[in-house]
Amino acid sequence: MNVRESLGRDHAAIDRRLSDLANAADGADLPTILRVFREVDRGLRAHIDGEEHYLFGDFEKHHPNEIRELRQEHDRFRRSLDELMIRTELHTVRKEDFERLVSELRAHADKENKTLYRWADETSHRGRRDALFAFLEERRMELRRKGQ
Repeated sequence: MNVRESLGRDHAAIDRRLSDLANAADGADLPTILRVFREVDRGLRAHIDGEEHYLFGDFEKHHPNEIRELRQEHDRFRRSLDELMIRTELHTVRKEDFERLVSELRAHADKENKTLYRWADETSHRGRRDALFAFLEERRMELRRKGQ
């Protein structure tokens, strides 16, 4: 498996869950929306943490401007998640809020596929990739256990 496939699966899963939330936001009960959003929040934060810990350091040495931009986007996503969580808990979240995040995440994922993931697949040491995959699998299993 390569970085693009593994992290691409995460992007697709997060995208699906956020799209489901957007569709449910108009009619589902708020406790369900809050539960699902908490799962999405934990998954997205784990994904971001994994990228930053296992990929950014090596990539930053050769592409500091790209990493600075990706870090800024990650920080913006964390703030958006915080804001959406508050709005969800206050019962003021709307479908458009989730749709906006989905759109921003899609653009970000496309950028990562073309830069960070491509570079990681071409140049990263196997041990580094294996550590990333192990971290992500551990987080996925933890999220599945919490979702049961």
